[in-house]
Amino acid sequence: MKKIVLYLALFMMSMQPLVAQQGSLLKDINVTSTNSGSAPSGFTQINGVSYFAADDGVHGRELWKTDGSTAGTVLVSDVVAGANSSNPEQFTNVNGTIFFVTSSSDRVHSLWKTNGTAATTTKIRDFTQSYNIQRLIGMNGTLYFGVYKRDGSMQLWRCNGSSAGTQLLKTFAQTDSFSPVPVNGQLYFSAFDGISSNAVWKSNGTPEGTVLVIDPAIDKGFKFRASISSIGNFIYYRAIDNISRKELLVRSDGTSQGTTVIKELGFVFSPTNFTRVNDVLYFLILVPAEVEEVFVQQLWRSDGTTEGTYAVKTLQRYTETEIYFHDLIAANGSFYFIPSEFAEIWKSDGTAAGTQPITNFNPRATQTLIENLIPVGNNLYFTASDGQSGREVWKMDLTTQATNLAYDITPNGSTSFIFYGIRALNNQLLIPADNGMYGMELFTYQEATPAQTTIRINAGGPDFTTATKKLFIADKYYAGIDRTSSILSGDILNTTNDVLYRSGRCSPSFSYNIPVANGTFDVYLHFAETYFGAPGKKGGAGSRQFHVNMEGSRKLTNYDIFVKAGGAMRAAAETFTVNVTDGMLNIDFLTGAADLPRVSAIEVIPVSSVTLKPLADAYVRDGSYKATNFGTAVNLDVKNNASDPSASRSAYLRFPLSSASAVTSARLRIYGHNHENSKSVSVHAYGVNNDIWTENGIVKNNAPAASTPSLGYAAVNNTYKYYEIDVTSYVKAQQQSGETLVSLMLSDPNNRNIRLVFNSKEEGSYPPELIVQTSSVVNSNTRLSNEEISSNLEAEPESSSVYPNPIGKQFTVQLSTKHSEEISFDLLNNAGQSYPIATAQKARAGQKAAVDISGLSLSSGIYMLKIKSEAATEVIKLLVTE
Repeated sequence: MKKIVLYLALFMMSMQPLVAQQGSLLKDINVTSTNSGSAPSGFTQINGVSYFAADDGVHGRELWKTDGSTAGTVLVSDVVAGANSSNPEQFTNVNGTIFFVTSSSDRVHSLWKTNGTAATTTKIRDFTQSYNIQRLIGMNGTLYFGVYKRDGSMQLWRCNGSSAGTQLLKTFAQTDSFSPVPVNGQLYFSAFDGISSNAVWKSNGTPEGTVLVIDPAIDKGFKFRASISSIGNFIYYRAIDNISRKELLVRSDGTSQGTTVIKELGFVFSPTNFTRVNDVLYFLILVPAEVEEVFVQQLWRSDGTTEGTYAVKTLQRYTETEIYFHDLIAANGSFYFIPSEFAEIWKSDGTAAGTQPITNFNPRATQTLIENLIPVGNNLYFTASDGQSGREVWKMDLTTQATNLAYDITPNGSTSFIFYGIRALNNQLLIPADNGMYGMELFTYQEATPAQTTIRINAGGPDFTTATKKLFIADKYYAGIDRTSSILSGDILNTTNDVLYRSGRCSPSFSYNIPVANGTFDVYLHFAETYFGAPGKKGGAGSRQFHVNMEGSRKLTNYDIFVKAGGAMRAAAETFTVNVTDGMLNIDFLTGAADLPRVSAIEVIPVSSVTLKPLADAYVRDGSYKATNFGTAVNLDVKNNASDPSASRSAYLRFPLSSASAVTSARLRIYGHNHENSKSVSVHAYGVNNDIWTENGIVKNNAPAASTPSLGYAAVNNTYKYYEIDVTSYVKAQQQSGETLVSLMLSDPNNRNIRLVFNSKEEGSYPPELIVQTSSVVNSNTRLSNEEISSNLEAEPESSSVYPNPIGKQFTVQLSTKHSEEISFDLLNNAGQSYPIATAQKARAGQKAAVDISGLSLSSGIYMLKIKSEAATEVIKLLVTE
């Protein structure tokens, strides 16, 4: 949460040291040539590695890969031995296997596959007498592609990775393009079979299942034109009315009855392809103006409805119909584009007021083409010249729209790069370019990022160094009512750093707004009650009670320092793990039941964490879709409608789980929104013990059931953003039981009949994430070695544990201190059936509880033990062997 403070810029500079910016030659692949270089191209990121083609001057133009490092930029395979080239291209990922195409001088095109090593790089088959192979695409674990023949025909093929499994599905007599779009397990594309007009076809991967959707010229009175795209369960394309000759926007569910005209666009020239931004399609067109031989450039948008399809804004006027639109991209929920050659970068949020140019290079005056737009994180990168630095790499902050030179390859002169595109790999740029020194080679740039550092603050006091040489800086970053309190002397028990606790910030309401790099932090709050109950002072327990919030979430309610520390003049501390996403840690101290809040010191310590990407994700749908796989969809849907099973959807995700470090917290992050209205609808996460489901095989009929109760939920509204669910208990249980995978299910148990849509990993941007913290919380650094360690400065409470595990008829539960009174136990099987468990004696936090399940009729297998109290809920995986 961000708060406006006047000194923001000053302390951001003073407290966030930067990692050095890395802009350099990544690798001079072809050291034998300074003219042409290696000419790297075709960069395709697959599982954190980018595959590309390059010529090192020895092996010819062959298959390479890079992980973004010099040492990791290597030749994968010399497909054609010696100096001859295989010219690999169209690298396509299908379930972890990379397919690609090679070509030779005698017009033989070949289909290959690799897993990233020379040994796994093998030819699948040759295609002779072919003009080209294009548009490789994966669907349901199978590769599809088009083969163009010299007679003008196009063949649709499928391949399962073997020569025998490479099958011709259908030949189309007169088709010169193939742009497939997968939707609901069907591949949609335009083609002309020599009988029907150029129209939309679909294929389920079989010859008999490759069929015409409709012949629009006969059935609908219009002809297919171009540009198929999809939103949800529908495809969209442009068509021409047979009578008026005006262009139409068409939507189809794959049936003749479900194919309808959304909007008439008019007489259209120079249309662009569709660009999808969340659930809206954007495109640009030229249409005739009222003045003869004058055309206006319009930006359009469509959400799939007639009323939601309209011209957003008229941009410019032209006297010609061939206009160059380029660099149309989606980033951070907005549409970015360059409307014509030499134009500025524009941004649109779908409204006329929100459609504006956002750069000011004046490229028409300098004849500098702006191009190569690519988003990475919260920055938009592109190539341009400001007339001073030559043609270089620039960046724009997508939030503030501040534009700066990012990478000047020739800072001592105006000589420019010749760029051959820019690609992203993880959080860095891959830049094939020629700076006049190496020929066309591979450069890289990685943005400077704030380094996480430990921050210690002496609240209400000056700089102070502890006995173990830890510096607490003088009080800063505070806001609100400026009031402190201190005592000159007095022995503070439970610490040797008495001075630190004698002063404090104390007022009716105040906050600390501490600049940090985004990430996870352990926050220590240090307290001492130096007034109420101190020698010669009144009061004691209950005299001071206050609240503490962090990042808008309540952490302490009516906190009583006297009670916590066991009296006055005693040190106490509380520790919290907090995630910061906006560069500012906000801690609020609020008046509670009695007197004023008070804090003596604050420590903010970065926590090691790792962001895991899903190995597989898919959603399933009930009713008439219960046998349909949606594994290739760019979205994960969640919806529950008890009266209409076909509308109900749930989503599955599987992440890798390392056993190297103990998990201390885990948060599932999913990017999306409420697709239907602005209400807040809860999406719940559940643990799934069955990890053998596959992304391209899972359907409602075979989807595993949830193995746990709800692990937590997030309230999702119509705002596109990351929503977080704490799944720590289940992820820890999986790791403790030796699992190397963790599967989760997303569902709505409340039958709200509202569709929630989240990005899948296939979307490319804002994929699902599992943020795992692996470093355990440590004791406060204010006292080390021979210093007395306060019992109040303990680490985060350990989770509950069970022993022995596997279990028999009796076992013991060591309960975590995080629980409160009235602790209950439930045992759940894989079907979700619950078995309440009673203990011989009342279960108490921090103590052992003996459990006897001999009276239960249980089959051997995996069960989940749910431990619940008002303060906490935990889930532990058990293996029952008797």
